[in-house]
Amino acid sequence: MFQFPEIAKQWHGKSNILVLLSVPNEQTLKTIITELNAIDIKHTAFVEPDLNNALTAITLEPTDKTAEYCRQFKLAKLNGN
Repeated sequence: MFQFPEIAKQWHGKSNILVLLSVPNEQTLKTIITELNAIDIKHTAFVEPDLNNALTAITLEPTDKTAEYCRQFKLAKLNGN
């Protein structure tokens, strides 16, 4: 929200929906960031200070282009579901 406040405001007003996708490891997240930069999808990376600043998540702008890109990933399974 801080990096792209207008996008966050639009998302919050229109859908406020989160979709969690899963990748196998931190290196995959780093590769995804490189790909997102190349195809001009706005994103924000999150690092975890308690894990030596390991990259743990990425948020992506809510666009049709983003939805198309994300089709290659599996939905995350939460709470054993």
